[in-house]
Parts: sequence; C-alpha cells; structure tokens
Amino acid sequence: MSEAPPVRLLLIRHGHIDGSVALGPDTPLSPRGEAQADWLGPALGAEGVTALLASPFTRARATAERLAPALGLDVRVEEALGEFLLGWEGVRSYAEVQAARPDLAVWHPEHRGRTESLADFQTRVTALMTSLVLHAAEGDTLAIVTHAGVIDAGLRWAWGLTSRNPWMAEVEVPHASVTEVWHWPRGRHPEGAPRYSIFRRLGDTSAIPGELFSA
Repeated sequence: MSEAPPVRLLLIRHGHIDGSVALGPDTPLSPRGEAQADWLGPALGAEGVTALLASPFTRARATAERLAPALGLDVRVEEALGEFLLGWEGVRSYAEVQAARPDLAVWHPEHRGRTESLADFQTRVTALMTSLVLHAAEGDTLAIVTHAGVIDAGLRWAWGLTSRNPWMAEVEVPHASVTEVWHWPRGRHPEGAPRYSIFRRLGDTSAIPGELFSA
C-alpha cells in the first residue's frame, strides 16, 4: 500500500518590526518587514499553498496580506495564532521584563502572562494545530503566519510534547522565515506511530536577500 501524502505546514514568522519595547498586538511591520514579505510571497507561490492563515496581531496579519497576491488566496485569521503576552508589551523592554521575572529563565507550565499561563498557551496552539491537520485534505499545504512563541509551541505539538512539559528548548526563527513540518495526523504507516511528523526546514530565510535579513 502506498504511503499517504502528509499535510505540509509552513510556519512563517511575521516580518521585521521596529521598537525596543516588548511587542503588543498592534505593533506594525517596519518598511524592512514589508519588503521581506514582498520577497517571500513569490517564493511561496511555488510551494502549492492551499490555505493562508494568520495571527490576528497586526504584524502577522499584514505579513500575510502581502503574501496573499502571490498565493492567490484570501487570509484566514485565527485567534489561536496570537502570541503569548507577558503583560508588559509596549511598556518595558525584553531585558527589563527578564530582570523583573528571573523565574522566566526557564519557562514552566504554571508561569502566567497577561491573560493565560504557558500551559494555557500550549493548549490553545495544540488544539488549533490538531484541528487544522485533521480537517485538511491529504497533501494540503498550509501557510501559517504567526510569531516565534507560537512556532515553538507548534513544534512542541509536532514532537508530541504537552502543556505539562517545561519549555527546555527553542528554535531560532528569523523574521519572514519558513519552518516546514510534514505531518501525518493518522500515522505515516499502518503499523507505525498513530501520528507522525518530519521536520524539513527550520527558520529558512533563503527567499530573503541578505541585506534584508533580521533576527
């Protein structure tokens, strides 16, 4: 029996933003971020994308809207793709947040942000990713424009980690980068694991000119 094609997940971090304070929901793209999205769009146009989803946060939604013409798709906003909010967005820098919260040197499920705990955050990302792959057709390619924290949570989901596991690692995902996961929601082989993932690309920025790169 031939192997069923996977659902391809292209986890895309939003484009570059300006500012020294922690980012809030309304932080816009910078001109560099807009240019990054304009370069990324044509590259994604060759990927056979079947759906384009975005976080409701301004910087992610604007990135997706700049990708949409090259993909010939409308943007579908998913609330569950919003970034984890520490609670001082737009007020303090990340360095100040880290100084005020030394407990966040290692993130634990019970740590809380503005509206939710890390366990809550992982649970909502896990629920969305599970729903997306179960409702996708075999061979679909989903472009998901979101945030670094959500991408980390999505990769934890792909590995099979749960909301109870501490956050012991992260993936470096530059602005406008693509992280690609192939996922079989019902398993890759009849006698194999009940669900299966392959990590194909991590933080790929090959579509972005070097002078536009930003971490």
